Amino acid sequence: MPSLTNWNDEIQYTVPDDRYKTPTQASEVQEIIQEAFKQDQRVTVIGAMHSTTECTIGTGIIISLKKMARIISVNQEQLTVTVKGGGNFHIGAIRGTHANDTWMNRSAQFSSFVLGVKLVAPNGEIMEISESQNAECLPAIRSHFGMLGVVCEVIMRIFKSQPLEMSFQVAEIGRFLDNFGRELQALKAEYDQVFGMLFPTSGKLLFQRRKFVDSAKSKSDLPETQVENKNIISLFGDLFLPLVKAIMVLQLPAAVAAPLNKVLIDLPLKWIRNSTYTIDPCDRGVIYEEGDPNFEFYDWVFPEEKWCDIVRAFYN
Repeated sequence: MPSLTNWNDEIQYTVPDDRYKTPTQASEVQEIIQEAFKQDQRVTVIGAMHSTTECTIGTGIIISLKKMARIISVNQEQLTVTVKGGGNFHIGAIRGTHANDTWMNRSAQFSSFVLGVKLVAPNGEIMEISESQNAECLPAIRSHFGMLGVVCEVIMRIFKSQPLEMSFQVAEIGRFLDNFGRELQALKAEYDQVFGMLFPTSGKLLFQRRKFVDSAKSKSDLPETQVENKNIISLFGDLFLPLVKAIMVLQLPAAVAAPLNKVLIDLPLKWIRNSTYTIDPCDRGVIYEEGDPNFEFYDWVFPEEKWCDIVRAFYN
């Protein structure tokens, strides 16, 4: 029996061989759904297993899209790509579950760039949804959470790759929240993307500010210090953050935790705040490795008017 495990190894379960299906194309998905419909069986579709709840555990048929991971076509003129529902990030899943990025001035939700979908509906019928076919269903399919059928193909809007210049800003949580409106507008005015990290034990906010730059400039103006800066950032993510996480789990007394925070958080933040480097277009993609998906993150998406209250509640 196949054994399935979620992304952080906290949810594990087995599935009988006769209930675990790995189709390779839409017609095979259709056959599976039609048979399940006749037998009145429930169907659960699993993607990259990044769920933190047991929603992927099914009592009926389990469909994995791991064999539907092919890029079908790329239209370089219209800047679109058509992919199967698997893909290395399981496109069928992230395009319908509010997965997002760090854009400041355009939609940061991945599903907003969905232009078309081919899916197998619960009754086994193949349905195509786009701006020209069943257009009334497009808003729903952009946020369906797996409830409208099995997504087999997706047409996505894509963007030309550009170098990103990275710089950093460290702020006191209280001071930033007190001037939230002005601080947010300043970030929006100067940067294309912003990624924030909250350090509640030290009262600090770290913003990674990202700005698209000209390709020619990025190749000719790379200072030697950028290599050193990238090493500092890597050290912060690979060494200091895991140590901070371990300390928080231990729940050390304040008298012990305070000096450790100064060494593991405050000192690295002083190094980082003056660091700047540019990511080459070819280095921007992070290839998802199914055998090693154990990265942890808190992915918060809240209305701007609620952000201050939420951070204060978490911090206090």
